[in-house]
Order: sequence, then structure tokens, then C-alpha cells
Amino acid sequence: MEPRLPLLTYSPIRVQDGQWRVVENLICQEVPLEIRVNDTLYATLMRTPGLEQELAVGFCFTDTLIESRDDITEIHCISAQDSPYMTAVALTIPKLLGQDVTRQSLLKSSSASVHNAHILDELQNNIPSSETPASPKRFALSVLDELPDKLNAGQVLRAKCGATHGAALFNAQGDVIYCTEDVGRHNALDKLIGFILMNKIETSDKILMLSSRASFEMIQKAVRIAIPVVASVSAPTDLGLQVADRLQCTYISFLKKGGYYIYTHPWRFGLDEKTLRVF
Repeated sequence: MEPRLPLLTYSPIRVQDGQWRVVENLICQEVPLEIRVNDTLYATLMRTPGLEQELAVGFCFTDTLIESRDDITEIHCISAQDSPYMTAVALTIPKLLGQDVTRQSLLKSSSASVHNAHILDELQNNIPSSETPASPKRFALSVLDELPDKLNAGQVLRAKCGATHGAALFNAQGDVIYCTEDVGRHNALDKLIGFILMNKIETSDKILMLSSRASFEMIQKAVRIAIPVVASVSAPTDLGLQVADRLQCTYISFLKKGGYYIYTHPWRFGLDEKTLRVF
């Protein structure tokens, strides 16, 4: 039996060229999921149902509660009687027993009052040197052209309702390893990272493709899981580029067939920014 897709049917009025009619549209659901750590509520995420365990594990990893899947001894999914979906994931993390797990981090703030240099310093401190993506792996430019279409092909919900973001992991040959979706771009990436951790996938020779813009939080998550190349169909932010540059991550924006921008560490694709001509 195929899993139920988290979609609901709505009947809006479509107006076009002065004419109107009632149509049926599929709308993606957005429901809360509690993340509980050692019997304490740690966070409540608004997310698309599905891959709850992966989302919880990936979220705790990118929030620096754990260093690997092995830090978690138990995972329990909880569903309320009146809900067809999981409503909570409870994790047991022995090393945090007796500790206050209240979320307090400079990285969670997007306020302009937080100086960029402070954020970069904290990012550097939160990523062990062994996990920094200084991978010497080189990639062929030809691999990039097909990634957007392959990401789109993996986004089943987006094809039906257009409301979800996607995150896909590719090998060096451009083959899809796994693709995740969610109404939240952070959630989509955390789901993918949770899948990577739970399946112990080596990341030093992989490429991450995002359907969203690359803010510093998205680069931070990719760097923490040691993915050396991040590509997106949209634009980066200034701080995102600073993070990618400092933490030796190759970032590619506006990726589409035949054209894109490589902002940081182009040497992974056989290019040298010092000798390239500026147009």
C-alpha cells in the first residue's frame, strides 16, 4: 500500500481574462511536529508530514545536539489519536541527560544586530575540523547541467501542488542518491541530513542540490554534514557566501542547464578564480 500523500483538495475561484470558474487545487499540508529530547520538549517544527525520524535526527544534528546517529539510543514516533500523521518524535540522548537543552544559539537569529563576524566565528567553532568539508574531491562541470531536472523529477509533492522545497544528494556522476521535500526549506534539508546520518552515507564526494536560496543557515547545515559542493536554483546571501568561502565549501547559484555561477572554491571543478577572466 502506497503511503498517503499529505495533500488536501481545495476549490478556489480561478479568474482569468475577466472570466471565472471554480476549480480544484491540491494543497500541501503543514502541521506541527514536536521534537522531544530526554522527555523534554526541545522544539516544535511546522513541516510537511513524512520522514519524521529523519527530520528529528537531522534537526538535532544541525542544531549541534548530536555529532552522529550513534549519540541517540532510542527514537520513538508518537501519533495523537485524532491525527493520521506522526505528531512527535522522542529522542533519548544519554550524553545530554540532566542538562538543560533549551535552544539558545546565536545561529538561530537572523537579526541585523548580530554582527556577521560573530556568526562566522561561532560557525567555525561549531564545526569540528574533522567535519569541515575540505575534501580534495574534484568534479566534472558536465555533471551540473542535469541536476535541476533530476531534482524536479524527485519532487513528487511539488509536481502536484507547487508548495514544497526540495533537497537532493547526488554522487560525483550526477546520480540521485535521495531527495526530500517539505514546505520549509530548512526542514527539507534536515530530512536529507537525517537520512544521510541514519544510513551512514559518506558525503566527502557528494553534491547537494537545493530548490531554495542559500542563506547562511543552509550552508551551515551542509558544511556540518561535510558536503563539499552546494548548488541551488536560486540566489545566495552575502553571509551565505562568506560561510561557504571560510569553510571551504564550493557554492553554485542559479543552476540551470547551460549556465550558472560558481562563487566559492571553483578549483573543485578544475577552475582557478585567480586566472579567470572577469566579464
